Amino acid sequence: MTEQHICPCGTDTPYNNCCARFHRGDARPETAEQLMRSRYSAWALRLIDYIITTTWPRQQRYLQRKALEDWADATEWCQLEIVDTDKGQADDTAGEVEFRATYRLKANGKTDIHQECSSFMVLLQVGG
Repeated sequence: MTEQHICPCGTDTPYNNCCARFHRGDARPETAEQLMRSRYSAWALRLIDYIITTTWPRQQRYLQRKALEDWADATEWCQLEIVDTDKGQADDTAGEVEFRATYRLKANGKTDIHQECSSFMVLLQVGG
């Protein structure tokens, strides 16, 4: 994908003007929805480091890089739908995003939907 292609997150914005800046580390998502969209795009683009670093720190130890890579290789992400958001705006310290992510399994072409309500919290950066 070039940075001029439409971002996989579903905003109809070029990737360079959307999630790429988060993936490159040039900016941080300001809202829970931006973070959710950037994580979805990271799955679609197989950016495993981003998936790991944007997982709540206490949960990161349970992640297995190889399993994440295998899952990313086995799926094609088709669509993200934001169902609802609760708080999670730039001035909030926490928020929730309910979403539906449609994906296709490459092995058999089966399409499925992953739906969840994710909680997000702001991590304070010291000295930054």
